[in-house]
Amino acid sequence: MKKKIILFGLLGTIAYGYEDLGFLSPELEKGVSGVSVSSNYRVINSDKSIADPIKDVYRIIKNNNEIMFDSLLTDTFDNNYLFNFDVGYVKSESLESPNISLAFATSLNEESRVGIGFNYNDFEGKYSSLKSKADGYQVDLFYQKQGFEQNITTILYVGSLDEKINKTNEKIDNTYWGVHARYEYLEESYNELFKGYRVDIEGKRLQKKSKGQKNTNDSIKASLKGIIKKEIEIVDNQKITFEIISGYEREFMEKRVYENIMNDDFRDSLALETKVSYKFEEIVTIYISVEGKKSLNTSNTETIANIGLKYNF
Repeated sequence: MKKKIILFGLLGTIAYGYEDLGFLSPELEKGVSGVSVSSNYRVINSDKSIADPIKDVYRIIKNNNEIMFDSLLTDTFDNNYLFNFDVGYVKSESLESPNISLAFATSLNEESRVGIGFNYNDFEGKYSSLKSKADGYQVDLFYQKQGFEQNITTILYVGSLDEKINKTNEKIDNTYWGVHARYEYLEESYNELFKGYRVDIEGKRLQKKSKGQKNTNDSIKASLKGIIKKEIEIVDNQKITFEIISGYEREFMEKRVYENIMNDDFRDSLALETKVSYKFEEIVTIYISVEGKKSLNTSNTETIANIGLKYNF
């Protein structure tokens, strides 16, 4: 708890001093200063999947990376700096993890940014009769290039998640690193109806150390998804957006990822995500999304529901 209080105080001091340091441009309209706060709540339901600590570490990594991707979503490069503070929560049958994220980026030119991100995860795991608690930290370096119809984002990350088993007092040190690159192309075909596609490629390594023994888990995953997006202006400066993202995902290191108890999982899968968001000017965005995944190798399915809010200063 003391760590959280110190972290909140540090972030509050940074946010308070942001304008004094000259990062805010007074000529910009409200909502496009580059400073924002956000919050999200994510629930993962995978009834047929065996609970496994490796999966949960991977879920933490995915949640951290998605927060970073969302933090960089912007309709304007008018500001030279981007600063986002996020408070979130991710939950499944076997894990609960409140999390805090911070992203800071500076513009290299009118089309590209480079920045750094920090993530903190307060982790609780539940596996049969055992429970674990952990503190997790992740540091990100990212690069973004945004064109008129395309967006390229690359995140290079390293992190740790140190667990302690409640009954045995066994300690498990999880250390991981990886890179996640995303390319998105989206063009307007007719009257604010957008069509495009998204390509994701991610490679990562997880090392687990316990009682002097080390185990390594590797993953290389890629996906190709189509995108359909429709924006509807309901009144002046207020929009509702409907978005569908669907496609194929593939895990290329299945012999390393799905060995032992993870052999029930998703090697090849189809995914379908629907998202509805409401935007007031450039200031407030509220969204809700539901993603369903179906394994092509087993009968497994997974559902991810997410609700979030973002406020731009």
